[in-house]
Amino acid sequence: MAGNKHPWRDVMSLDAWKKMLTLTQTAPTGTSAQDPLGKIFQKLKSYHQLEKQNQRVFPQRIEALKALETEAYHYLQEKLHGKYQKEKGHKGGNSVNPRSLAVRGRNNNNHVDTPPSLIAKETSINRWVYSLAQRARKKAGYLEELNKYLRTGKAYLGSYSAFLDYLKRKNKPSDDSELLSLVLGVKPEKWDPFHRPIELDISESNQELILKATHPNAISFAFIEWYTSQTKAHFFEWLEGHPICTLTKYLDANTPSPSPFEFGRVQYGSGSGVQEVSLKAGLLYAKPFKENNLELLLNTKGYSKNMSGEAYVWLQNGQLLIHPHCVGTFHHSSFDNGGKVRCAGTIDVKNGIIERLDNSSGHYRPSTRHFLTFLKILNEKKVLNPTADVRTHDLYGVDPKDDCQRIGLNPAAFLEQATKKSLTSYSVTGLANPFYKG
Repeated sequence: MAGNKHPWRDVMSLDAWKKMLTLTQTAPTGTSAQDPLGKIFQKLKSYHQLEKQNQRVFPQRIEALKALETEAYHYLQEKLHGKYQKEKGHKGGNSVNPRSLAVRGRNNNNHVDTPPSLIAKETSINRWVYSLAQRARKKAGYLEELNKYLRTGKAYLGSYSAFLDYLKRKNKPSDDSELLSLVLGVKPEKWDPFHRPIELDISESNQELILKATHPNAISFAFIEWYTSQTKAHFFEWLEGHPICTLTKYLDANTPSPSPFEFGRVQYGSGSGVQEVSLKAGLLYAKPFKENNLELLLNTKGYSKNMSGEAYVWLQNGQLLIHPHCVGTFHHSSFDNGGKVRCAGTIDVKNGIIERLDNSSGHYRPSTRHFLTFLKILNEKKVLNPTADVRTHDLYGVDPKDDCQRIGLNPAAFLEQATKKSLTSYSVTGLANPFYKG
């Protein structure tokens, strides 16, 4: 499913098809079984007669979608006198009209399987038919992958009660450990085979567990809606009836632009853009992760742009990785597929020296003790600027979710305060690949 930005979106509804005929000023024969367009409509109608929110019907839906795709491509071949060709892997160029059906998200980065000369504006019936074929193909692939996941994946999202039972077991103080797991509210992001940005705050009130969206996006709101409905349906089955999956942009009524149901996928484990950091002679160097490139003196992107720096994770095996943080696209969970880490946060580095460091990670929420363990190693290796801004949330008992109340200190002052509060670091031994032993 690589390169496919929104594979969960379904093909257009029957009402949307009829509206499309009006929009393109196509004769109403587009619903007649004798008309070439009518044949497509009949395949579309047959598909929509199938139950959507039932995994057992997924195989029939997949076959119906493939039949719809074939019929749509047959129409294009006939209409274009055999000149239509599928060219897989082609991307629409910058010349594509931004309201063309080739543009399905905020950026024109979806694969388009047709030569640029065949890409037309949305008032072209051929373009709509082409888009329908593409959507049928992508949706069939999505259902195939989702069907595999539902047969073998974790059952925590199998129903409201299953997820509630999981929360009741896990929503309690964790054992003191040098390793950090993902917090409960972002576990659904990890479990989702498409890693959509489901981020939740989970709190307890009057012995009731309350879910709130950490970031206001449609998939988090949908998850809360599923949870509060107390349905017996699996979340991903239930989602098949939600506008996130059913909405057809530009055709369904009252659809604002951009649609509130648009969101991307969180990168998990690909390594693209990730840098591995090493420490040599009091300076930090970096190279592309899992590559044998020459290491270069590290300058983080955030420092020069006066931003919040780059995200970092200190992995269980001792490696230190960095990447620009991007909400909804690249999270701290992205580095190692949501695996356990020793610390996480953001970092600013100039000419190999750390200028700012914190433990700001909503996905892992490391304590000051985890952060102190990391900081002491950096301090011992003299890679911290003596005036560096060092911040953590719970040195002064501040809520870990309240970044505004983090108090910045220089490294020496921070370590002094930690000593006064009798904070100790974790023991760090036996690491397979420590970043500071280069």
